[in-house]
Amino acid sequence: MGDGTSVRRRLHVREVDRAPSCETAAFVADYVVVPDAPDGDETWGDATLAVLRATQIDNRLLADDPRIIAWAVEVVSYLPGERVDSTWQDEQAALGPAGFDVYDILSLGEGGEAVFAFVAPISDGPGPDLAVFENAVPDNFVEFATVAVSTDGQTFAEFDTASLTPKPVSTYAVMDSRLVDGLAGSAPLGFGVSFDLAGLSAHPAVVAGLIDLKAIHFVRIRDLVGDGRAVDSFGRPIWDPFPTYGSAGFDVDAIGVVRPQ
Repeated sequence: MGDGTSVRRRLHVREVDRAPSCETAAFVADYVVVPDAPDGDETWGDATLAVLRATQIDNRLLADDPRIIAWAVEVVSYLPGERVDSTWQDEQAALGPAGFDVYDILSLGEGGEAVFAFVAPISDGPGPDLAVFENAVPDNFVEFATVAVSTDGQTFAEFDTASLTPKPVSTYAVMDSRLVDGLAGSAPLGFGVSFDLAGLSAHPAVVAGLIDLKAIHFVRIRDLVGDGRAVDSFGRPIWDPFPTYGSAGFDVDAIGVVRPQ
């Protein structure tokens, strides 16, 4: 590798040293280096998956995990996206504790988003600080969303993401969620994907003092349209089942606070 570096904010995702002579690579699953797929290399996907299976971090929390001591109590804003029926637009369904009821969810719709508030601010501490729960059933039918946090509700810092899914995923098809990182939705019903606020310490808004990681009052969940138009932090397309209907897009079950201020 060369001497130049590309500095990015990080969760479990970084970009390696890069120079004009070398490929960009993503660190996924405990910073395993996964290079770009060479053109025409049909074996790359299998080899990549083998590495991820051997090293992936277990970032899931069960709904009744004793480390979760608070839950989102208010939907500050809700902007439903495409193809979501009114039946699935009950904001109250995303508040309070997570559970195992596949129907007790708020659907964002394709490209929709919601912002949540809490009784007490979330504060960065050792390990994960919040967990986002979806209703993936079966376990490998997954829909993804980005997660961002804010102190004032105006300026948000979004966690970095990585996606190595090699091709589009058809409507209601299953996929291997181990090929993504930094996205909510990769855990099955009853489990939440955890996020560590420390991964945002180098975000420009945090560095500028616009966001205080010891005082996070708002969390934004934004559905990713799974047709590849959305890209990860390295410019790779993000695929998930597309299109979906009815309860379209990411389905928010709950947001748990692991360590409040």
